Amino acid sequence: AVVTIRGIGFGSPDLTSQLMVAALGTLGDWSKWTDTEVVFTTRPVTLNTDLVDLMVNLITVEHKCGPGYTKAPCKHAAFQIEKTPIITAISPTSGRAGDAVEITVNLPKGYAVNVLDEDVTVHLGEHACAASISTAGNNVYIKLTVPEFAASTVPVLVRVLPLGYADFASEDLEHFTQVLVVDSMTPNQGSYGGRLVVLEGAGFSEMPSMHVVRIGEYNWGFCEPLASSYSQLTCMMNWRQFDQDSNWGSEYKDVEVSLWDAEVWQDPLLAFTNSMTGCLRGHDDWNTDDCVSSAECAMRCLARKDCVSFDYRPRYMNCRLSKYSFQSRRRRAEYRSQDWPDCRYHELRTETDPAVVVRAAVPGGFTYMRDLTPD
Repeated sequence: AVVTIRGIGFGSPDLTSQLMVAALGTLGDWSKWTDTEVVFTTRPVTLNTDLVDLMVNLITVEHKCGPGYTKAPCKHAAFQIEKTPIITAISPTSGRAGDAVEITVNLPKGYAVNVLDEDVTVHLGEHACAASISTAGNNVYIKLTVPEFAASTVPVLVRVLPLGYADFASEDLEHFTQVLVVDSMTPNQGSYGGRLVVLEGAGFSEMPSMHVVRIGEYNWGFCEPLASSYSQLTCMMNWRQFDQDSNWGSEYKDVEVSLWDAEVWQDPLLAFTNSMTGCLRGHDDWNTDDCVSSAECAMRCLARKDCVSFDYRPRYMNCRLSKYSFQSRRRRAEYRSQDWPDCRYHELRTETDPAVVVRAAVPGGFTYMRDLTPD
């Protein structure tokens, strides 16, 4: 069979003649080998198995050097610890697409003078960056432009040939954060009956359903995401409940955009953990609703700024929201099962891993106007 492997850092025949592909010890015959792609033809496997491990190696075992290597002499300097490039500075460590970033890499003595632009590759996560370099002494200074990708924190990968991938002088240099920014909302005012709005900014995902846009803090305060790109999010403002109060006029509402690691707008329960323990809380329920589905209960929790967990009893379609979670309470002994076998406790995944969501807020970003609402 002809097999194609795609990735980063495979090297090339120009780097070394010691190229090897193996599948569970049985060699493959490679026909194409580049930095990002290897194509090879498998040889017969006599083992009685459907799946085999795959290994791609630039250097055969006898050429490796480093901890645990006992053979002498070491034949390939790129594997020596003292020959590893070290990233000593990254500025800044966060930003948006188009921002300039400079990375300083310290090389072993004598290497920096021979480094060219084509010898250096930089990736922020899986995203390749256009880069240029300059050298001074033993340092290589890399200037790059941040590419477009959804707001998140990703690893920094820098490779300098022929030495290989760089290590880091400190842990705070290992990642770069693409920020989520809302620059504007058009229009920023409208009818209590709802309307189509466009948010401009940076860091949006190309998948609309990964966004949750909250307007204010009530069940009606959502803007349904319809389309999105890196710099723009289009959503439909939900209508406001006219019986919310009797003397409503113009209302200024905060706008919050949440970008999750899952399609939470499509399935709100993806924002929550799912515990099989029956109803953990006693009498600290903040808000209770009946005759709602578990998904609607999750959505109502997302709609309220301070809600972090809820209990749900499907037998009675009973939804109980809370400002507290099992993770956030110091005296966890207060949380005890109510012994209701049909009850399920859910808490926001941010209680244990804040990185699952990125947020951006615009205080007073939208105004509901009485004079823009048809009678």
